[in-house]
Amino acid sequence: DIWRYRVRASNATGTSAWSAQVSTTPDGPPVAPTLATATLTSPSTVSIGWRDNASNEVAFEIGRQTLNPVNRRWGATQVVATAAALPGLGTTGTVSYAPGAAGTYRFQVRATNTRGNSAWSAVTAQVVVTP
Repeated sequence: DIWRYRVRASNATGTSAWSAQVSTTPDGPPVAPTLATATLTSPSTVSIGWRDNASNEVAFEIGRQTLNPVNRRWGATQVVATAAALPGLGTTGTVSYAPGAAGTYRFQVRATNTRGNSAWSAVTAQVVVTP
């Protein structure tokens, strides 16, 4: 999408001519983060890290997948935490997260802004939490 703008002034005696047209392309959804990691920092807490590849995010969402111990299949990604935007491209973010229940988990991260969400990062290696 390209947005085009023109302006003109108006008062009690009349209206000016239109200004020259200017164009802009609005930001789209952010680029997905990469290098997502999950590290067990205690029996009940996981540190999730990632690399920021976007310059237009307003936040990050942390997604979790849970391994079903019966059928050994991973559940759908569910958003379980958020993190503030980072100061620039290539910076790394981390979130400390406590699932609250024993289980085997893996995580993904995505950037978000008012235009939408990025794709999810690749999934992390699995971690086993035993609170």
